[in-house]
Amino acid sequence: MPDVHPYAKELAQKIGASSKRQVSIKARTLLKGFGYFRRTATIIQEINRQLEQCNLACDFNLVYSHDLDHRVCIRLAAAGPKQELQAGSIQSGIGQ
Repeated sequence: MPDVHPYAKELAQKIGASSKRQVSIKARTLLKGFGYFRRTATIIQEINRQLEQCNLACDFNLVYSHDLDHRVCIRLAAAGPKQELQAGSIQSGIGQ
């Protein structure tokens, strides 16, 4: 398993200590923390991979509509995979 970037670890510690379980930082700060100054598909993919290794999620992506001085939210990722309801598993209470 590749090493986790120190900035991803730092964010995980900040979020773990936060009562809201999330932090809001400028997109520019997020990039700079990982050693980047602009966003490309490869850079965003690497940042998201590093965050996932620390069980974190972020909505920052290549088509992020705001400039780099707007804030993005980094939060704890879901504890497990999303569970989707299947139509067959839902039962109606009508007629029972």
